Amino acid sequence: MSPEHLSILVVDDNAFTRKLVRSMLRQVPVSEIVDLDNAEDALALIRTRHFDAVLMDWFMPDMGGEAFLLSVGGMRGPGWLAPPVMIMTAHAKRRVVLKAARLGAHAVLAKPLSVAILRSRIFGVLNDPATGDRHDGTEPAGAGPESVPLDVDLDPGQILL
Repeated sequence: MSPEHLSILVVDDNAFTRKLVRSMLRQVPVSEIVDLDNAEDALALIRTRHFDAVLMDWFMPDMGGEAFLLSVGGMRGPGWLAPPVMIMTAHAKRRVVLKAARLGAHAVLAKPLSVAILRSRIFGVLNDPATGDRHDGTEPAGAGPESVPLDVDLDPGQILL
């Protein structure tokens, strides 16, 4: 998949983080970036508009990453495919990584992020046939909490899942 055709939805309650992630995604480069400050609006938008991926903050008021992943997992419809969801978090504790994996996250990224990490993970997720299969709500072989390394190093910017 080429960057000149990518559409990414960024969901984070922090305006500075959204601006920073948009700036980094432009350097990937990603052609279309939409950002929202809440998960409810994101759910409504992905029902009506295609995104190649969603970058979602884990801890947000009202609805965070956990509830968002549960909602996306429950969405069904003729011809509708859920976009891959990549969780961003400054609280990359092992339990968060495991829960996100169990709920269907395609990646967990520790904040602060970098352009290189975003580029690597976005294209890794979008070009991996195993994770691509997760668009239909099923888990690929080897997915889930048992496939997450137990000795995850929680350095900022690291790809955790």
